[in-house]
Amino acid sequence: MIKLQTYSLNNLLLTNETLTSYVNSFWNDIYSTIDHSNKHLLLMCKVDFKDPSLGCKSLAHLRKVNFTDKELFIDYLIERLGILNESYVVHPLSKITFTYIIKSGLATGDRNLLQDSTNTSTFTHNFNNLNLPISMNPEDYGTILADSYVQY
Repeated sequence: MIKLQTYSLNNLLLTNETLTSYVNSFWNDIYSTIDHSNKHLLLMCKVDFKDPSLGCKSLAHLRKVNFTDKELFIDYLIERLGILNESYVVHPLSKITFTYIIKSGLATGDRNLLQDSTNTSTFTHNFNNLNLPISMNPEDYGTILADSYVQY
């Protein structure tokens, strides 16, 4: 069953210190209620902005975390925050929510589970919820409808 743990941020900006503090609070609140020696979480973190038009945004992908992975998870979120667009750090937030599922057993395998496996090279720029190509080639923006130029 999917569970939520929400913390009110009272118009704070999202900084590394704020993020670390709330991950620590989450860890203390949730892992203290479960047998962390034989359980792991599927965990995702998202934020709600004070301005409702900005909505809610996820900080990172869903990750498997053991109790001992707290510092790795904090480092992962801080790294993700560093590569996300600046709206996360310049607009005040109303709340931070951790979505999680408690799973039996410990998360096994390579601890690269906390590393982002997606392609990190950026070929687009997010502007007003539009992904614009980073290019001087007009064809990268879409189909060219005219093949003549207007001269003044």
